[in-house]
Amino acid sequence: MGRCREGASITELAEALERKERAVLLRAKRLLPLDQRGVPEDRITAHLHRVLTEDDDYDWEHHLAATPPPRPVVNHLPAPEVRRGIPGLEDEELLAIAGLVIRLGEATGTVDLRDDLAREIERRDLGDRLESNLARDARRWLANFRDTGYYRVDTSEWYGPESDPFSPGPHPDHEW
Repeated sequence: MGRCREGASITELAEALERKERAVLLRAKRLLPLDQRGVPEDRITAHLHRVLTEDDDYDWEHHLAATPPPRPVVNHLPAPEVRRGIPGLEDEELLAIAGLVIRLGEATGTVDLRDDLAREIERRDLGDRLESNLARDARRWLANFRDTGYYRVDTSEWYGPESDPFSPGPHPDHEW
C-alpha cells in the first residue's frame, strides 16, 4: 500500500511483491471501492494511487473484503415455448387425432373437440395434408377390406346382378 501511495508502477509493484503483474493488477483492482472497480486495467494503479493519496485513512481491508453482487444471468436464447393441449401436438399427431374424430362422425360430445382441431389445423395450414391423409387411409382400408374377400369391385362379372357385393367371400356358385 505504501509503494502504491508513492506512485510505483505495476511493474515495480510486481517485482517488489515477487508476483506476476496480472496478479498484482487484479489485487489492486479489488482494493478499490466496489463502485470504482470498472476502471480500465491500464488505469487501475493510477486510480488506486489517487484514492490512497486523497484519503490517508483509506480502509483498504474493508474494500478488499467487499464482494460485488452476482452478475445478472443473461440468457440470449428465448425460453422454449411450452405448448400444451391441442396446440402442443406435433403436426402428425394433430392430423391423426383429427382423422379419428372425422371417422367418428358428429358424435355427441365431440363438437368442441372438432372445433378446436379445425382451428388448429387451419392455423397451421394443414388442411391439404389432412385431406390427403384421409384419402390415402380410405384407399388402404378399402384395399384391406377387399383382400379379406368381403368386397368385390365388379360384382356383375363375378356374381351376377342379384348378388350382394358385401356377402362374405366368393359366391358359392362361382367357378374359379
